[in-house]
Amino acid sequence: MTEIGSEFWVGCTPLDGTGVAELLPAGMDAHYALCGRTALELLLRDAMQERTIRKAYLPSYCCHTMIEPFVAKGIQVVFYDVFFTDTGIEMDFDREHTCDLVFLMDYFGFINEGTTAIAQSQKANGKLVIYDATHSLFCENVDYSHYDYVFGSFRKWFGVNAGFCAKRDSWTGFPVLVQNVAYSEKRNAAFTDKRQFMAGAPVDKQRFLNAFSQAEKSLETDYVGYGPDAQSLEILKTVNVEYIRQKRRENAAFAIEKINQMASLGVHSPYRQVRDGDCPLFVPLAVVPQIRADLRQWLIENRVYLPIHWPLSDLHRTSPRSDEIYNKELSLVCDQRYSLEDMKRAITIMRSV
Repeated sequence: MTEIGSEFWVGCTPLDGTGVAELLPAGMDAHYALCGRTALELLLRDAMQERTIRKAYLPSYCCHTMIEPFVAKGIQVVFYDVFFTDTGIEMDFDREHTCDLVFLMDYFGFINEGTTAIAQSQKANGKLVIYDATHSLFCENVDYSHYDYVFGSFRKWFGVNAGFCAKRDSWTGFPVLVQNVAYSEKRNAAFTDKRQFMAGAPVDKQRFLNAFSQAEKSLETDYVGYGPDAQSLEILKTVNVEYIRQKRRENAAFAIEKINQMASLGVHSPYRQVRDGDCPLFVPLAVVPQIRADLRQWLIENRVYLPIHWPLSDLHRTSPRSDEIYNKELSLVCDQRYSLEDMKRAITIMRSV
């Protein structure tokens, strides 16, 4: 099959490496969890045992799953603007805010040096500072030293049902996590079905698409207190981190060079290069809003599936400035499943719309 994008499958992740332990924040007390949302709930639960948290300062550009755990715990959420620039993604962070907790992240595996500077100043001001490492997990230039908590999701990077949460100090009695059996079994069965489909077997594609969708829907309301399944834990131990880094960097660098020759067509990447230490999760594209839907549909018709990060929800509170990124963003897949020829094919299809 010549599909590009969508969910991972069994066999598309290199398992001849030394595992993800090297990716966990050094010097912090880390534990695996089912997903990023589960990890965020765990760290909020722990933090609220140690201090009062009434208001949290979050980036306007985020998934609703990052907001929901705060709302569920009665914490008021205030947003700072995040937006596209000519050189990437930047934030308008008000250092005079009155929130108790600060939530920071870097986007798509491209590290912003300003994030660390903000973390350092906020920590010095007595704020609780947490970092969502999901988009930067495979980067080599992340400074975790100024964060009280770090968490992230591995399942965005390869076919696994796992995330992690880490604390600068010892946890206040880390809870025993149980299995979300229904979720993990559904996802793992879908991974297997998709492998057979990609190999050309007569598998009903809708069956594994429905399984992935049903699993995600169940996680919307049932994500608290779960750990990874046994299959995922084994994958975490043996995944080839360096191979994944190399392929993503190579694919993204090629894609950025070619995409940024398409600005006259209404598509470009705000990032101009993959710098030393970066490791792209996706290559974010800024697409003229009037053509984004048609471009995405054309790609789907040619079996190239590019996600949009993220849909706005009722939990978001955005400004006209921060709305722009939601209206323009389209994520170009650049992961380890694909070669430069695959990248070239996706870009050629984009040019032919």
